[in-house]
Amino acid sequence: MPIVMGTAGHIDHGKTTLVRALTGIDCDRLAEEKKRGITIELGFAYLDLGNTRIGIVDVPGHEKFVKNMVSGAVGIDFVLLVIAADEGVMPQTKEHVEICSLLGISKGIVALTKVDMVEEEWLELVQEDIKEFLASTFLKDAPIVPVSSTKGQGLEELKATIEKMVAAIKQEKPLDVFRLPIDRVFTLHGHGTVITGTTLSGRIKVGEEVQIYPGELLAKIRNIQVHSESKEEALAGQRTAVNLQGVEKDKIERGDVLARPGSLFPSTTWTVKIDYLSSAPRPLKHRSEIHFHHGCKEVMARVYLLEKDELSPGESALAQIRFSQPMVALFGDRFVLRSFSPLQTVGGGKVLDPLATHLKRKSKDILFFKEIEQLNPEEIVAGQIKRSGFKGIDINKLLVLTNFRIKELEKYLQKLCSEKVVFLVSKDKKLYMHLEIVKEIKSNILKYLKQFHKNNPLEEGVSRNEVYSSLNIKIDEHVFSYMLNNLKKDKQIDVVDKYIKIYGYEIKVHSDSEKIYNMVLNLISKGKLTPPTYKELKEKVSCSPKELNDILRLLEKEGKVVRLNENIVYAKQVVEELLDKLTAYFEQQQELTPADFKALTGLSRKYSIPLLEYFDKEKITMRIGDKRVLRKKA
Repeated sequence: MPIVMGTAGHIDHGKTTLVRALTGIDCDRLAEEKKRGITIELGFAYLDLGNTRIGIVDVPGHEKFVKNMVSGAVGIDFVLLVIAADEGVMPQTKEHVEICSLLGISKGIVALTKVDMVEEEWLELVQEDIKEFLASTFLKDAPIVPVSSTKGQGLEELKATIEKMVAAIKQEKPLDVFRLPIDRVFTLHGHGTVITGTTLSGRIKVGEEVQIYPGELLAKIRNIQVHSESKEEALAGQRTAVNLQGVEKDKIERGDVLARPGSLFPSTTWTVKIDYLSSAPRPLKHRSEIHFHHGCKEVMARVYLLEKDELSPGESALAQIRFSQPMVALFGDRFVLRSFSPLQTVGGGKVLDPLATHLKRKSKDILFFKEIEQLNPEEIVAGQIKRSGFKGIDINKLLVLTNFRIKELEKYLQKLCSEKVVFLVSKDKKLYMHLEIVKEIKSNILKYLKQFHKNNPLEEGVSRNEVYSSLNIKIDEHVFSYMLNNLKKDKQIDVVDKYIKIYGYEIKVHSDSEKIYNMVLNLISKGKLTPPTYKELKEKVSCSPKELNDILRLLEKEGKVVRLNENIVYAKQVVEELLDKLTAYFEQQQELTPADFKALTGLSRKYSIPLLEYFDKEKITMRIGDKRVLRKKA
């Protein structure tokens, strides 16, 4: 498993010199760095320990370049804290240790440099001072190795200590969602755009397509180098240089993230847990503006506290971070907060929801996030699916919201589905929804259909679009189809032709409507070839237009009438008798004009034209100009 070690420590305590002494690689690459004798940008090297090669990130110690130090600390497995024997613990020593702690780094070694410049008695005092300082930090049990980078003293012991540390690191880095925060971008003559960074998770191969987040730029990987050697793929934990094809250097910024298309989701709001340092100079107030560091990116952001109006030094609390530009992250990512004045590290924490919407303090989500660290994996997955509400959530977003490995996530989903806690509501989109949401949608559909049948007893059912619109919520079409199929399977609804109805529902003419029903049918039947028009029926029957339409629809469904258009309705028997006449006519004649039809039936255009158009529509006759011919035998 690839391992990355990062340096930390105060300016001029010998970090870069020590790396050069260990590896033979000079990490100061800028002319200004060599001129001033300080590290400004990140430096990179590697150290071979037997069959193991570890990456090294050398960070600047000057307080003005702390943001570069934070970038360098991303993705490191353990820290080499460098403290000069002639100065001991200094301000950036303390700040760097705080930053490492906030970023979740839990292992490290202390290199006590420049021991050749101090007396033995002084060295003992400095070591005691260092132990006292580290006693309340994650480095309280860290080995302290005295070294002299210029004279070689202690270097072999330091290498042995590093090798022992590397052997003790057992955690497995995630190999599913590939992410590489970009800490450097440049062009190489004859090759084009090159980016570098530490691969946080996943793996990527030459020839694959990638996206530069939070934007939408796509590129293809032309070449990969790991520790200056060409490779076919890069793995989590490796210092990686990627030669990109199809994108210009000025389109990429430091802090952008290289990942596969569709694997990350930019957002301007995150829900987080903030750990506010006890060394912070003042409380953190609701809506405070802050320097926010995540990965290799620094942005201005505003803090919205979710539990109180201000956070005192040493306290922790839930909050939302709202950014001036979109950002990408995964659940569990670490971040660092730095104040404006004085410019110093004041806190950090963990990302809980990198796809957040604005939360109010009374939101149910707050309780979920307060308990999330005590929940088991299935409860986390179920909770995140429940939070997605009516939209549901696909497996790619679940990976972002849980940071589980894909096989683990699929296992949890399979168990939750078998227990009917969550449901796969779209196989195509791999979309999941929580039981409570599924129940609510199905209940709303049934409630609407029952009310519809109550209000419209003579109508067979409702169209699919009407049922969808009745929900008053925007749900995916696949989700809606799932709900209907599920209700049909459970024999709660019927889908007949284009109508949806409650299972087993049959149209019944109630006593109140039966008189009107019989009257309408009687009037149409008695009218024979000249039945009353819709307007005339309304005048003769005392009912609402809606009830009349319902009765006409029912009569048509029962096969008792034929509705030629909105205005003309014939008794079915009369139409069949007309069809017999028409068939007999065509046995003697080849063509039929409107005048011929009038002579055959004695009807005016008011009735003859709708009848002729009906026979055309039913594909009995076919119109050619002003004439009609028999299309088929009736």
